[in-house]
Amino acid sequence: MIRFFFLGLLIVFPGIIAAQQITVRSGEHGEFTRLVFDIPVGTNWEVNPGPEENQLRLSLKMATARFDTSAVFDKITRERISDVTTVPNEASIDISLACDCVSEAFVLRN
Repeated sequence: MIRFFFLGLLIVFPGIIAAQQITVRSGEHGEFTRLVFDIPVGTNWEVNPGPEENQLRLSLKMATARFDTSAVFDKITRERISDVTTVPNEASIDISLACDCVSEAFVLRN
């Protein structure tokens, strides 16, 4: 009986075990480097200083998220962004800057 209950929960609420996947893309554009996070429309987010010096933390206001950072450094060098790491047990990611850079965060096309 309890198996049917859990099976019913997974059918009705499939997001219970699956975290939202957020793909992180990047690109060099002459005078700036861009990171793009494909987050669901309507998701609240904020960017604040990270726990280390010269670091930013992007935090999503959602229960769980899995960031796919596998291709971040395929198209950019580590000249401006030295590392991109997920924060364990949070829907957050840390962006380590390799320079005394100015950063800007904005929503592009919803």
